[in-house]
Amino acid sequence: MTRTLLTTCLVVLAAALFAWSEGGRVGMGVIMGGLTGGAVASACVGWQQRAARREPERALKLSVMAFLIYLVVALLGALFFRYVQAVSLGADWVAYLLAYVVAVFGVMTIGAFDVARALKTSGASSVDGMPEGTEA
Repeated sequence: MTRTLLTTCLVVLAAALFAWSEGGRVGMGVIMGGLTGGAVASACVGWQQRAARREPERALKLSVMAFLIYLVVALLGALFFRYVQAVSLGADWVAYLLAYVVAVFGVMTIGAFDVARALKTSGASSVDGMPEGTEA
């Protein structure tokens, strides 16, 4: 999880620096998208990693569920930043979505390596998904 945490911090830092340099509605959208994407992706990767250690047979199912969570949060965030008048005056919804996608992709990609390492240490075989020493 160390690489995932480091990646999350770097993604949020990059979003904050870009938001600071851009300023205004676009900057606020970028910082909100970066923070939301980093938080959601880190939580999902942590959930997948914990499950990979305890129940390796559920790893693929949780990856699909995490992807659906990413999509639902993106949709709800875009609708929130687009159609809630008070929020749309302060932050740009397109900048939010772009920063969210970049943050989720970055954390999710590096987090996949941590999940794979957790699967490897749990004793799961990458060939058939069954623990070593068991027969089908």
